[in-house]
Amino acid sequence: MKNIIRELYVDKEQYVIYLLEKYGLDQPLQNLVNIINVRIHKKDLKNLGIKGIPSSFLTTINSRYLDKIKDTKEKEELEYLITEISIHLLNKYIQSIKAPQSEIIKDLHVELRTACELNDFDYKALNKIFPIETLVKFAKVSSNSSGKSNLLTKPTIFYYYWNGRYDYDLDDLVKNLKAEKHISDIRGFKKIFKEHSGNLAISISRSSLDFIIILFDILSDKSKQLIIPKGKNCGKFHPLKVYAVDFENKVLIKNEAKHIKYRIMKNKPYYLKLKGKAEKWTKNYEIKS
Repeated sequence: MKNIIRELYVDKEQYVIYLLEKYGLDQPLQNLVNIINVRIHKKDLKNLGIKGIPSSFLTTINSRYLDKIKDTKEKEELEYLITEISIHLLNKYIQSIKAPQSEIIKDLHVELRTACELNDFDYKALNKIFPIETLVKFAKVSSNSSGKSNLLTKPTIFYYYWNGRYDYDLDDLVKNLKAEKHISDIRGFKKIFKEHSGNLAISISRSSLDFIIILFDILSDKSKQLIIPKGKNCGKFHPLKVYAVDFENKVLIKNEAKHIKYRIMKNKPYYLKLKGKAEKWTKNYEIKS
């Protein structure tokens, strides 16, 4: 497991290990790694699939560990760590077998939903950190002609590089978005500002989408480029288009985001109101020298 942590968290490997060990979560994660490795490497077990493993793991992690953690900040951090490690293992398993990935994702969806219903877990909360509903929707359209889905193979990653001089300005910006209920989760939203695994969904209020579009337009303006979109052929709104979902975990931007901006600009008073608010929020932010 430490090899996985080293691969995923180069800059904070020791802290991740410390946090997992603090709450005893290193052992169940190591057990999960061992089980998946056996499924991958033993030919007589390779085709058994992973049915039963996700639901058992979810039940164990929640009832024996996470439910007992009182520190809400560390609990939330652990939820994201466990999710990222689990997705890494799922990727590794899927890439080792011949079964269509879309089928595995659908099975995973049924298992996790059933486990939540049987154990009275919050399925919506699970969806925010592990966007299984979104993965299922994408799985329906992501299979190629051979029936093999590329959904969980390593995707092209899109994100925004924070070009602001101070990181605390980004913290301030995201906290303002949360305070006004434009987003549901500070930690999750900030993931779009750094390289990530590609299995990402950032929750944005559907009613706030217009403001978010104008805000990101201002942030990426070339006269004061506070954010720089990264990724192959990546336009200023593309990371938002790829990863944004609403509070119900439904895809938020179905068409080109620039068309949303054009629609807003047609209503000049409305556009100036949103633009003025975005500029007020960001006017004191400086770019890196």
